[in-house]
Amino acid sequence: MDMQNTMSEGFWNFSIRVYRKPDVSQCGLSLQDLYGLDVNLLLFACWHARSSGLCELALVEKALAFSSNWADHVVKPLRGARRWMKTQTQRQTQTENNLAKDFHSLREQIKTLELQCEKFQQNTLESLVSRRGLSLSVEMQIASAAYNLHYILLSAANPQPLSLPLPLRDLLVTLILSALDQDPDDDALQQVVSRELNAQSSGAPGVRICESLPSA
Repeated sequence: MDMQNTMSEGFWNFSIRVYRKPDVSQCGLSLQDLYGLDVNLLLFACWHARSSGLCELALVEKALAFSSNWADHVVKPLRGARRWMKTQTQRQTQTENNLAKDFHSLREQIKTLELQCEKFQQNTLESLVSRRGLSLSVEMQIASAAYNLHYILLSAANPQPLSLPLPLRDLLVTLILSALDQDPDDDALQQVVSRELNAQSSGAPGVRICESLPSA
């Protein structure tokens, strides 16, 4: 994908493309189930870093407020129903369940509806962004992604420090590099991302990034 297409790529198409990459879906599932994080918000932080740089605090607050309500009242109930139905399917045998086919079809419909609701969330988040199309270096994209993730995680319902625990940081490193179309197995880039994530706890890198970005 060339630079121009990258800058103009919509959030939903970006997420679909990134999620198809090796290990990203499992990475997202771990961030969701082990740490209670909203993967759509994490992807939003990376997408914004790629095409728009830093997220302003007001944008983070709006994104969190909408996503929290949407997840609690729409996405999580659907996800819970789908997962519960999966456990019931695994416990049943064909001889015990004459309606197995209908049950499976209903679960697939709920899965589709859940995906549509996540798409609506992503489209809503994208609509909050006013500035697009910045041409940023890979280093600046990484720094912006770390900055954006830092404030999204700290403002979430269950705040997560980026410096600890180590598994969380490793998952975020994989997500950031994959989202920025970099090699997640590149040791040098892993160190760069880890350093940016850890440094955010001091607040200093955010100031440096702000000074380096072009004005809107």
